[in-house]
Amino acid sequence: MEETAGTIGLPNIKNEILPYLDNYARRQERAASLEAARQKRQMELQYKQQQDAGKISMPDIPSPKGGYFSKYIDKKREAFVGQMVKDVGEGKLTQGQINTNSRAGISQIDSEDVNQAFNSKLLEQRAKELQEQGVVGANSGLIQAYVDQGLNSTDSDKFFASPHLEGFTAYATGDFRNISPAKIMDNALKGKKPSKVKIESGNKTEDFEYWDIFNVGKEKDPVTGAEIITAQNVNIPAAEMYISADPNREKLKNNWIASKAKVLEADPQNAFLPDEEKKAKALESATKQFYDEAGRAYKTKKYGVGYDEARAAGGGGGASNPYRKYTGGIEDRRLANNSTVPVYGFAAPTGTAFQIDIPQNTTYLNTATNTTEPLSDAGAKLLSPSIGWAAKSKSTGKYIDPKDYGKTRASDVEFVAGVYGTKSTLQLKTAGAPSIYGAASTGLGGPYTTGDQIFIEEGLPGWKVLASKILSGQKNTYDAAKKSTLKKMKAKFSNRF
Repeated sequence: MEETAGTIGLPNIKNEILPYLDNYARRQERAASLEAARQKRQMELQYKQQQDAGKISMPDIPSPKGGYFSKYIDKKREAFVGQMVKDVGEGKLTQGQINTNSRAGISQIDSEDVNQAFNSKLLEQRAKELQEQGVVGANSGLIQAYVDQGLNSTDSDKFFASPHLEGFTAYATGDFRNISPAKIMDNALKGKKPSKVKIESGNKTEDFEYWDIFNVGKEKDPVTGAEIITAQNVNIPAAEMYISADPNREKLKNNWIASKAKVLEADPQNAFLPDEEKKAKALESATKQFYDEAGRAYKTKKYGVGYDEARAAGGGGGASNPYRKYTGGIEDRRLANNSTVPVYGFAAPTGTAFQIDIPQNTTYLNTATNTTEPLSDAGAKLLSPSIGWAAKSKSTGKYIDPKDYGKTRASDVEFVAGVYGTKSTLQLKTAGAPSIYGAASTGLGGPYTTGDQIFIEEGLPGWKVLASKILSGQKNTYDAAKKSTLKKMKAKFSNRF
């Protein structure tokens, strides 16, 4: 059986198993060969990729061109380049992708760079404009400080895209240290001429020139005791009329005072004052400091005595006062609605009305409509000006129509000092001619006029000085005339409670 079995098994091994094993071996060999070839190809591919990686290049990203926003552009550039380097290092990008991304990034950065250069130019132009207006601190250093504080904010992208002309203007004008009151006053008085008064010094008559933003007075030389005519403290209402004639100057003045008041309010000396009193004191002090600085360069003085005083001392009786022949007194001035207000009016020696300049943009009360309006006319004049008072409601702050004076309690009224007159744009009629609005000059003689009767709150440049000169010839004073007129004004209101 063993032989039979052996005889029978040998053909099977030879004919079936051995060929199978041979085929298997060849298959294994082929598989190994294929794997070897695959590995070779893989190694060749990796080698090629390494070679390609060595050839990968990233285009240069332009540096910022300069200007106040360079830090922002440089920060954007560094962020973009850093991300690109990271992606290349991790093999996330092919050369083609790198080129595409670089072009897009360069275009965006270049666009922002052009924008920042444009913004920088605009800011420099605005700084120059602000300097001319009185913001002397508006220079390149302040521009850079403005930009830096914005770029250091929580959202620098939002700041970069914001309107910088408005932003820088607010930044520059918000601190009194950047604003020059003296420059503001220079601009306000540009093209104006100083007033003159005659004085006697060393037995000769001279002109003393002064700006009517000051109250003129006398003082003595501390060493020689000689008399000095001098422009003393600033007449704030008069100075304010010059400044407020231009909205930009008015805003700068208000900003200076508000900023300075905050500093004064924090003064330890005011620590124990009530808040309202502290604020009021700081605001009053800041206002005075502003006008002191604004007028300092225009403060003049001259040795001598007033011409009228000198003439009186020499027996001339002061007859040289050119306004001595003017007449004046309290009268009722008729307004557009046929109501009247008491005023202290004046008439020239010839019986003609006189006039005074009204700065452009001056706010006035149109008595025809009982509303306030800005004077748009340039070079307008107030005809037949008279010292007077208007009335405001304490509860509403609005002007009270004169026809309602008798219905209003005096205790409910705030009386406002000022000057009544007629706008110069109106036509004069001959004396005695009818007027739909009544006499614009005093009842002491002079022409009638037609047109708007207006009221301007106290501070019209030159008016107080002129009125005081006329009143001095009548041995009267401006304050006394105001006081007597106010008494008449209060009598028009009800005293019932």
